Amino acid sequence: MLRRSVIGLFIVIVIVFVSGTNGLAAGGRITGKVGLTGTAPPPKKIAIAKDPSVCGAEKQLEEVQLSPDKGVLYAVVRLLGAKGAAPPPPAAVIDQKGCMFNPAVVVVPPGGNLDITNSDGILHNVHSHSTVNRPINRSQPGFLKKLTAKFDRAETIRLSCDIHGWMTGWVVVAEEPFVAVTDGSGAFQLADVPAGTYKLEVWHPALGTQTKDVTVTDGAEAKINFELAVK
Repeated sequence: MLRRSVIGLFIVIVIVFVSGTNGLAAGGRITGKVGLTGTAPPPKKIAIAKDPSVCGAEKQLEEVQLSPDKGVLYAVVRLLGAKGAAPPPPAAVIDQKGCMFNPAVVVVPPGGNLDITNSDGILHNVHSHSTVNRPINRSQPGFLKKLTAKFDRAETIRLSCDIHGWMTGWVVVAEEPFVAVTDGSGAFQLADVPAGTYKLEVWHPALGTQTKDVTVTDGAEAKINFELAVK
């Protein structure tokens, strides 16, 4: 009787282990980096007349922000055609700090909330230049630390401030569940992707769009890099 109990317990442990392993192995991961080939456009220097005590006396506006090894920041990478649930994204927040939008690019799902914060403590005016979504054009005084916007349909939307005309940000309303913005080194990661062959797209507001094929295998990592060029 004891021997049968031990054997039965062993079988249960094996089943649980195998099931757990299969659960962990379901789906794969895509990692990579977006780099720049060639030379980035030089920063555009502008003198600041409005709110210089907060915004500074001048701004160096960079169309393409790079890491030291030419990784491209703020590029949006998305997997086209993949189904299933991706890991929940972090809360979508874009701040107005130093009279700049930070981060410069943010991703939200259709119908998701975007919190627009004001760390500057001065009057800003948030203006979304959208076409398929209803535009927003709202004043945000220094005491209004947060306002919330919602965009119901997929679209790439430019943000501006009507008071500080050099301010530009981007909101990518992405219906794809697997989407990421490159980090401070130009790297990205998409986790828990169902096995299959897909199109992987990268977009940058100044460098355009590039697409590559990628094959994802359960329990494995697919590495794919992009090189974008100034047009």
